[in-house]
Amino acid sequence: MLSLTQVPGAPIVSLAQSQTTWIPVVCVGSALAISLVHDPAVLILDEPTTGLDPHLVSQFWKIVETIRKKKKTIIVTSHIFSELEDHCTRVAIMKKGKIAQITKPTNLLKKFEKAL
Repeated sequence: MLSLTQVPGAPIVSLAQSQTTWIPVVCVGSALAISLVHDPAVLILDEPTTGLDPHLVSQFWKIVETIRKKKKTIIVTSHIFSELEDHCTRVAIMKKGKIAQITKPTNLLKKFEKAL
């Protein structure tokens, strides 16, 4: 499901060395992999695609879809409406720390389009 790829020519270091040495390894979904170690029933992801290039965003959502097919609950915070529309089944709007509304992503987008 997740892949770790070593950068060609990069040295392999021990864990003891890694505390003081930067390890040049590309870890696609490494934070996600760490959060899945204990097979949680609920996965909370805060702005998970911020700073990712489009290819990694696509890979990320494929991984999330695989997790979702295992009947896991996934909570994602995001300001990227296109991602909410494409990948979420429900969207909750929070106001002053409380859920103000739960709706389908398409309803949310229509509501905000009217406001613009």
